[in-house]
Amino acid sequence: MKANPSDFLELSQEILEQGALLRFRAPGNSMHPFIENGDILVVEPSNGAQAHIGDVIFYRRPDGGLIAHRLIKIDMAGGSTILTTKGDSLDYFDPPLRLEQVLGRVIAVERDGRRLRLDSSLNKAMSSFWARLSPSSRWLRPILRPAWRLYRMVSPAGLQGLFELCLRKTQGISVYRRVAGSLRTGIEIQEADEEDMQHVHDWLNPGQVKHTVSANPNDTCFIAKKESRVVGCVYLVRRPEQSYPHDGYWLISLTVRTLYRGMGIGEKLCRTVMDKSRKEEAKGLSLLVNEYNHRAIRLYRKLGFEMRVIPALEKQLDDEQRTLGYKRVLMFACLDGEDERRASNLGLPQSQPNSDKVDRESEPPLLVHGREADK
Repeated sequence: MKANPSDFLELSQEILEQGALLRFRAPGNSMHPFIENGDILVVEPSNGAQAHIGDVIFYRRPDGGLIAHRLIKIDMAGGSTILTTKGDSLDYFDPPLRLEQVLGRVIAVERDGRRLRLDSSLNKAMSSFWARLSPSSRWLRPILRPAWRLYRMVSPAGLQGLFELCLRKTQGISVYRRVAGSLRTGIEIQEADEEDMQHVHDWLNPGQVKHTVSANPNDTCFIAKKESRVVGCVYLVRRPEQSYPHDGYWLISLTVRTLYRGMGIGEKLCRTVMDKSRKEEAKGLSLLVNEYNHRAIRLYRKLGFEMRVIPALEKQLDDEQRTLGYKRVLMFACLDGEDERRASNLGLPQSQPNSDKVDRESEPPLLVHGREADK
């Protein structure tokens, strides 16, 4: 299930105002390593007056977005209390906020089936200590990161992560991909029915409360299936002109299970979306991808996608980068076989080529967009 930011804001406020706990999946790496992309956060109702330095507070930005960052400073200005927050992995402070913007406080982080309590005495002390060191975190991170990685490697979850890292590196080797591609038997690409969509939702959103997924007529989910198991998925999303700059046909949430990557499943899913879009006479297909996801970008370029810049969308992506800690870039494929200038004459949004986005050396969203995975 996907929710736009305004719906998520309204739902979060309603849950917390009733005194209940809010659980949601955190996107981005701005709080790394204490909170990682995909962790489940548990938020309890709390107002700004109850916040203490070191707390990870959940608050509303002026633009309606929601964010969970660590409280670094509490100041008084003109008789009002001003709070300053910061992402643990970021080098800059967030804009100041007022008490009434605070909705709650993160009390636990769930990862790999385990729950870490942030409101224990020890973790409160550690959080307060880190908050006071935060202005120097730019210099401390290179020292602390190796120690954190070593701890993660010797833990059970870390060993699993190390195995997955080695597997991903192996899957990137051309010889492996040729052999694995020849072994891709019994895997079928098909449009998902309601039962399949439920499986996809549960796969991409582990730990969430079970609920029925309702079909959206503007979204089509395609899956890769081996026997009865879904091993890959992708969405074709159609958006009206009123959604500019997110209008048109979009490819989102391309995901393949780790053990099945390197077999060409991701490429086959993408081609299925492109073929469906052509049958519906779409002039082009857009997608967003992490600018550091070089493997995905190579796949998209192979399929005919090129970098584009739409100024109105670029501003949103820059704002998103400040929250998530990474930048996504826009790619577009013209589906009518003509060049890009002809496509723009047919009513597509005007844009300029952005040839330097991927040339810079730099890989499952806010709270809306789907995630990318190694293909």
